[in-house]
Amino acid sequence: MGGRVYLDLAVEPQVGGVLAGVGLDAQTLCRLLAGAGFDPAGAGVRTVHRDRR
Repeated sequence: MGGRVYLDLAVEPQVGGVLAGVGLDAQTLCRLLAGAGFDPAGAGVRTVHRDRR
């Protein structure tokens, strides 16, 4: 393993609130990636609104 990785986590606003409440942010994602043996190039957590057509 050990590949360079960028993780962009896109979640609905309700999920974003839960993740923020438990402290899951970009820095935490980078630490998780590093702990799994990856070389984190960066990470992001953003909320998106799903089109419910």
